Amino acid sequence: MSLTPSFATPSFAKSPLARAIMLSVLATGLTANTSLVAGETEMVPGLEIEEVITVGTRVPGRTATETPVPVDVINSDAIGRTGATETGALLQKLAPSFNFSRTTVSDGTDIVRPATLRGLGPDQVLVLVNGKRRHSQAQINIQQTVGRGSSGTDINSIPTSAIERIEVLRDGAAAQYGSDAIAGVINIILKSQTETTDVGAYVGQTSENDGDTLTLNANTGFDIGDGGYINVTAEVRDRDATNRAHGDNRFEDERVSMRIGDADSENEYLFVNAMLPLGEGELYAFGGVSRREGVSGGFYRFADSSRNVNALFPNGFLPLQTTRVEDDSFSFGYRTQLIGDWNMDASFTYGRNEFENGTQQSVNVSLGADSPTSADNGAIIFEQKTFNLDITGELSVGLPDTLYVAGGVEYRDESYEINEGDFHSYAYGPNDDFSVPIYAPDAPTELAPAGMQAYPGFRPEVTTSESRDNYALYLDAETSLTDALLVGAAVRYEDYSDVGPNTTGKLSFRWDVLDDFALRGAISTGFRAPGLNQRAFTSLFTNLGPNGLAQTLHAPEGSDVALALGVDELKEETSFNTSLGFVWNWEELTLTVDAYYAEIDDRIVLSGNIVPEGGDCSVIGSCPIREALDPLGYAQTQFFTNAIDTKTTGVDLVADYGLELDSWGSLVITGVVHYNRTTVENINAPDGIAEHMIFDEAQVDLTETGQPRQRFSLSFAWNKENWDANLRFNRYGKIKTSYFTESLTGDVPIDVDGDGSDDFVDTARNVGGVWIADLDVSYNFDNGLRVTVGADNLFDEYPDKLKVAADGTPLTVPGLITGGSFSYPWEASPFGINGRFVYGRVNYSF
Repeated sequence: MSLTPSFATPSFAKSPLARAIMLSVLATGLTANTSLVAGETEMVPGLEIEEVITVGTRVPGRTATETPVPVDVINSDAIGRTGATETGALLQKLAPSFNFSRTTVSDGTDIVRPATLRGLGPDQVLVLVNGKRRHSQAQINIQQTVGRGSSGTDINSIPTSAIERIEVLRDGAAAQYGSDAIAGVINIILKSQTETTDVGAYVGQTSENDGDTLTLNANTGFDIGDGGYINVTAEVRDRDATNRAHGDNRFEDERVSMRIGDADSENEYLFVNAMLPLGEGELYAFGGVSRREGVSGGFYRFADSSRNVNALFPNGFLPLQTTRVEDDSFSFGYRTQLIGDWNMDASFTYGRNEFENGTQQSVNVSLGADSPTSADNGAIIFEQKTFNLDITGELSVGLPDTLYVAGGVEYRDESYEINEGDFHSYAYGPNDDFSVPIYAPDAPTELAPAGMQAYPGFRPEVTTSESRDNYALYLDAETSLTDALLVGAAVRYEDYSDVGPNTTGKLSFRWDVLDDFALRGAISTGFRAPGLNQRAFTSLFTNLGPNGLAQTLHAPEGSDVALALGVDELKEETSFNTSLGFVWNWEELTLTVDAYYAEIDDRIVLSGNIVPEGGDCSVIGSCPIREALDPLGYAQTQFFTNAIDTKTTGVDLVADYGLELDSWGSLVITGVVHYNRTTVENINAPDGIAEHMIFDEAQVDLTETGQPRQRFSLSFAWNKENWDANLRFNRYGKIKTSYFTESLTGDVPIDVDGDGSDDFVDTARNVGGVWIADLDVSYNFDNGLRVTVGADNLFDEYPDKLKVAADGTPLTVPGLITGGSFSYPWEASPFGINGRFVYGRVNYSF
């Protein structure tokens, strides 16, 4: 029986968007993984720190080493050399404080993975495109992964082939750019070139002969009007699944029953960036659409289980989850000079992200043999509309130098909805009547679970539609008090319809102590409003409990359950940031070192399962949780709450050194050191609910050690005439996480040595510090053709395997990891569990 069926949705090649993209690609003759800007042959390091930037300062013409705060600039040449086909993966390789955890068997997080900055949460980093705020993702991370309970920006919805450069601001910037910028800002600049058409092809495979990847793209530009342009990027990518599951020893003949690795993924992108001179200014527009489909595995259901129907799956089955992500964005605006040195930029941005979930190769046991084997589980949708009016200019107000001023207003409208799934995706029996017990067809003494296996659909009673709006006013100023001292200040006022007003501020400075040495630093306050999906997300699961069926509700804010348990409405997260560092330019060496501190109060988290515990439940008042839940018909619940306060300290070092090797060409060496440490200072539980229910040790591990505390990178970019080579070493520090089941943390009784007695062992999973080497070699033909071969994870490194028992098989934790399928940690590894990936790329520019 095949464990990898084809999509139930229409095939990729037949979709209208795929046809349009393929026609664009074929019309140009060849296709490319990553386009190169015309005439760009100079070898540059992965981190470019002298390029003019647009974040961190609103003064035009500043470079990354001239700002009061640290900014990394990753240019298109560096993007093309990573071998990465996803934006998140390339940032993981090139941005020192960025983390992109590789998760698997984690529901929707398998296809929309969490992206973080400086060890904080996915929703605490703001993503801009061409300087405009990008919308959030609809999917919320509810599994045991980095960023559990958060919902950031789906950064992989932007294709790498459309990107000219990426600017990463590593400093708290809520006062400059608004809510969500507590950890920093990622600004993605789209290509605008019109000189060439760049096309090519990329193919790759792991050393285990899986994960086959084919990427085709094309980028071209056209001049329009007098000085205008339109740049178009089309890309398609097909990636097969990888699987690192160990043999399942529950079978008589041990075999692989699980899918533990990257999901199957099919991707389509079409992006446009355009500008047209109009009157005294210019009209601009940009945006794009992306469509992604994925298939990932759940946990295997055996033939004799109450979760199987033998008439449909006589040998048991592995339920598969299907996902489809539709992401649309569009911005247009007009910028012009007003009077003198004053300029205006008025714009509108629309963004929409829809996450559709389904199941294949599965069954609703309560429907018996009449159950279908696939279902649409419903969808969640997030929409955002943003209006901006920004004015910048210069003032002479008696200061020693010009005062650069920026101010503006922003209005944003957001909406969120949950749509129900097919009836059989959630139903309990043909009448969906929980008052009539239904027993599993092949386990007649056990109650049948409701809904499709792996992930039941959204029930009608949890569908919702919520909206909110907010407006903001900001003022930003920067000037030089002396030839050596630059100072800046920013203040921002925001008012959310569901949170209320908040004011944040920032002060920054840069002091040129010597011609080639400068100190820089900043101090700021920030906030993050609760995500609309954190407020409104609702789901209802029916589980098998000791006393029969048990309803588990993920309770939204203000629900009867939340009110009964005394859970307060969500409020904003607040932060305090400081940073201090220096910039040193000495001949061919540029060195920046920046230390930072971030204190965040009232961070929003997803609670654990809130269940009755302790006391004699026959005595009134001794089981407050049960007495709150029973009248409402729920056995347990979860909810979002402002539960924790954290502190983060860290330091970033970036060094860049260029060498001319005479007849041997040129070499650029880039070194990066990143360190951060996050600690949970307080857990704030509602009255009557234990702290470990709100935020247990497993969640503390994810927050404190689920991301690498250390990161080291050393890269060598070599160029000689038509030859280029890139060798990059990345070392990710140790991470520690706990098992899926939140109660299984710390020491667990397991018979490890086989003597028949329990040995108490620490079941926490550790991914040790590992050096990952990437290598690529390219040759540029004189006719515009460029050929590249490369390997990511050249030396085939894997995380440390999970602890093993005396016979060498992976530990079998009762009620959790049965059969020994899991060989490697699967929820938080920064470099994944795929091993070596070898690829080839052909680019052609004409």
